Amino acid sequence: MFINFEYYRKQIKDKIIKANLIINSEVKVYLETYKGPFSKVLNDNYKISKIKNIPLCQDTGIVEFFLFLNKDDYFNIDIQGFLDSLVKEIYSENNFRFSTLRDPYMKRKNTFDNLPSMINIIPTKEKSNLSFLIKGGGSENLSFLKMLKPTISKNDLINEVLKHIQLNGSRACPPLVIGVGLGGTAEKAVLNSKISLLKNFNDYNKDEDYKNLEKNLETKINNLNIGVQGLKEGKTTLSTKITVMPSHIASLSLAISVDCYLNRKGVVYFEA
Repeated sequence: MFINFEYYRKQIKDKIIKANLIINSEVKVYLETYKGPFSKVLNDNYKISKIKNIPLCQDTGIVEFFLFLNKDDYFNIDIQGFLDSLVKEIYSENNFRFSTLRDPYMKRKNTFDNLPSMINIIPTKEKSNLSFLIKGGGSENLSFLKMLKPTISKNDLINEVLKHIQLNGSRACPPLVIGVGLGGTAEKAVLNSKISLLKNFNDYNKDEDYKNLEKNLETKINNLNIGVQGLKEGKTTLSTKITVMPSHIASLSLAISVDCYLNRKGVVYFEA
């Protein structure tokens, strides 16, 4: 199937704008039941954002795309140019904050267009789709990679995740959405940890062993008692998901990506 990206331009654009302005429905369900510190502020925040058409957070982030492409589908455009033009339009027209620096260290000059967008192209056997995350700096700064011994016990593996979240979790606007990448090469584990952030909160692993590991991690992370906004009440994680990949016999890559409680994301499916 030929994917005509121009046909989907408005749909992609609308979903990115919506993700910055309208609360994630799964997050909304939790906030409406949370009664601890700042509960009124958090609920008022998303209501005001919707009414006044202003961002849920001042950090409107970098847009990261994940193009899941079935082998039977193809396109013939400059995908970087197409998505960059969309992001530039969105961030300029809606007065979203420009958060990207052209040079990350030496000159640190703002691009004033929030470009480039980050694009990952991933083969899939499922229906082709374009997914995206809008990630702020606070959550991105908690990214973690460690090469473990493949003989590590399940308890020690769990403790690696717990240790990282316990030390750093309060700095990323909890309750957190946590993605784990396990296996593959180092860079693939990091990518898979980001892909885990795209999953719905109830979308547990189809493999029973990894499903149990996800639920075990969620329970233990919530028992850390970091709580909403680090105030020791309410959940520490709304969702913890794992994406696995085959790996070398001598390696076990563990990557962790963290998203703030807003978990701003979206997906557009390509239809025949």
